[in-house]
Amino acid sequence: MRAQYYLGIDVGSVTTDMVLLDEQQRIVYSDITATVADGRAAAQCLFEKMLAVQGLTSEAIAGSVACGYGRENVPFTHKTMTEITCHATAAHALFPNARTVIDIGGEDTKVIALDESGKMRDFIMNNKC
Repeated sequence: MRAQYYLGIDVGSVTTDMVLLDEQQRIVYSDITATVADGRAAAQCLFEKMLAVQGLTSEAIAGSVACGYGRENVPFTHKTMTEITCHATAAHALFPNARTVIDIGGEDTKVIALDESGKMRDFIMNNKC
């Protein structure tokens, strides 16, 4: 049986960030690039570079999620989610007692309140910096 990997990509207004996890949820690859004016191209560039560096084909990716303002422009992921949902899920997985997440991004800032199960209870965000 071949190893399977899980990919996350955040296409933000300033940078596009990628992380690849193995079956044990260990980070095996990460990269970041400037989004510039084309989030789709930035995401595709990171994806192709990751496959080449890791010696993988896209079939090795068992699951993938895109988030961020450019998430709908990433053709190779299995699904999209808001970054608010991604932040809540990750914060709870890494820090189960966390109840607040603060995200300071390139265009906005978000404060997310979590319940005890890690679900988003409430959030507030500004309208552009």
